[in-house]
Amino acid sequence: MKYCTKCGAELFDEAVICVKCGCPVSPQYAYAREPQKKAPKTSGLRIASMVLLIVTLSIVALYAGLFAFVALIGAFGGEDLFVMLIVALIFLAPLAWMIPMLAVYCKAVKRKSPIGVGLKVCILIFFNVVAGILLLCDSEEEQNESVA
Repeated sequence: MKYCTKCGAELFDEAVICVKCGCPVSPQYAYAREPQKKAPKTSGLRIASMVLLIVTLSIVALYAGLFAFVALIGAFGGEDLFVMLIVALIFLAPLAWMIPMLAVYCKAVKRKSPIGVGLKVCILIFFNVVAGILLLCDSEEEQNESVA
């Protein structure tokens, strides 16, 4: 089957003009469409992992902010300022790698592109164990086969 280049209407192979818009159709200007492939669906394990990662990041950021705030309040009272600053830094340091990992992961989920085993293992070790296990259990090969 051919399609009109102006309006996109479906044409017979022998058509000389488009029945919808009346444009002349010559073989050099008509194009044949290939059947469109459906985009792969996002796995439920990926969505559950993303929710767990966002919750984990929020909790770590909340604790870091809380201890930093307590350290600032303690600065005026002078009690345990050093300890609170160390605890705040302990909670702020993981944000330096958690935020970029989450950004890369969310971008891969949005684009429905495969996620490398390296990122999955890093999420397992450095971010959230449960989310990492869910990601490692998510088989992208099975997902791609079900679409085809």
